[in-house]
Amino acid sequence: MSLGGFNVDFIMRLPRTKDEIYDREDEINLLTDLVKRNQNVLIYGIRRSGKTTLLYALKYYVEENEELREKYIPIIIAMESFTGSLFSEFVKVYIDPLKEVYPLKLRVKDFARSILERISSRLRYLKIKGLLEIELRDNVRVAEAIHEVLDLPDVLGEELGKTIIACIDEFQVIGKLSQVLGIPEEEVYKLLRGYWQHHRNVVYVITGSRVSIAAEMSRATHPFYGMFYPIEVKPFTEKQTISFVKKVLNEKGYIVLKEALREVYRATNGIPAWVNLVGMKILEIAMKRNRKRIDVKIVREAINEALTSPYITRELERDKNVARLDETDEKILVHLWKKASPSEIAKVLGLSITTIYNRVRKLEDYGFLVKGNPTDPFLVKYLERKHRLDTSMVVVSGAIGAAVEFDLRVSSLRLSGDKRKVYDIVKQLGKASLYEVEEKLHSEGVYMSRSKLYKLLEELVKMNLLIKERLGRRNIYKTVLR
Repeated sequence: MSLGGFNVDFIMRLPRTKDEIYDREDEINLLTDLVKRNQNVLIYGIRRSGKTTLLYALKYYVEENEELREKYIPIIIAMESFTGSLFSEFVKVYIDPLKEVYPLKLRVKDFARSILERISSRLRYLKIKGLLEIELRDNVRVAEAIHEVLDLPDVLGEELGKTIIACIDEFQVIGKLSQVLGIPEEEVYKLLRGYWQHHRNVVYVITGSRVSIAAEMSRATHPFYGMFYPIEVKPFTEKQTISFVKKVLNEKGYIVLKEALREVYRATNGIPAWVNLVGMKILEIAMKRNRKRIDVKIVREAINEALTSPYITRELERDKNVARLDETDEKILVHLWKKASPSEIAKVLGLSITTIYNRVRKLEDYGFLVKGNPTDPFLVKYLERKHRLDTSMVVVSGAIGAAVEFDLRVSSLRLSGDKRKVYDIVKQLGKASLYEVEEKLHSEGVYMSRSKLYKLLEELVKMNLLIKERLGRRNIYKTVLR
């Protein structure tokens, strides 16, 4: 099966057709195969890695495949909008997507009415008004009505003679039902399993941003143990990022240098949302200057514009996962990005090392870190700017200001030992190959293996303190600002 990539472009929204989805064929093939076998699926991964996009890819593929369309009806339930305050709010979030079921929308009104009348006759605690407008009957308690709400997709599937594919996005939010029902969150999951496992006309596909959710469900004590097949969605690899950006720009008539493409990946970590944003900024700058050749300089300018765009601020400020972070969490993320150790962070923030480790585990649980490394460079840059403002950091205007600000950032990294020495030598030389840095070190009486020196240079590149460029058969390193 081939999915998407034919009319692919840079977009900053959810895809509207399958052709807007790039290079997720393996994931969608596996997901479709599992759904055909009525296997419930958990899609998990870090924030903005493309989980919701994968749900839409499944929806579009089913709707456009005649054979699958006769058997399945995909719906997407966006749980993120559920605040946990009212039962009626949960009903709206959970049931409203069923209104989009196309057999009800496209068939004659008499057909839809007869279906809804049959469903209504099966409900004791709920009543239906109009097209699936659900209300509690008089003197009915929430605890009595919840099972009919949970059963409604299965009832609708049975009446239509089709299988509902219920795609529940940001599934972890459903735990807020505990506030409505007055029971512990684990009891909510037990309640859901109690109904879902008996549904014969629904396949559940759920997504979760908590990276630990797959590990939790794999434990024998978890209510959903053995019920969901896990699929991890990862950000684009460097190869995928380069291929995607190059494809879009080439199709628009632009020539892109290989190092410029690598720079996009280094700045975004392959997170699709940020790759698209940087791509749009590259196009904006290139069109404004009438440039058909995209080099590293244009890409860096695009990255800077993307990082300071109102879109980033708006997107991150309304992100409910980011809202979970307090000031200490935010500063830990920034320090970890700068390669500070937990003990160094504890000292700087005046906290115990145990507190730092506990917070790091929480950040890993919610997908902000993987193996102690921040996953989202754009979020870190946003937090870095935020806390500079909080501490009234003075930034001099113009090119001098940029250099002063950069030097302050380098100082704050507290580079020490060999790494600091290597950075200072590259900065002093302006640009240098590994051999030139090695020669300079020797002249100053510093000796280390070539493999260690290469590793230090690559770490400085990863920290965005050095740039690596290819010159002939050698790598040339230089500081970002000289």
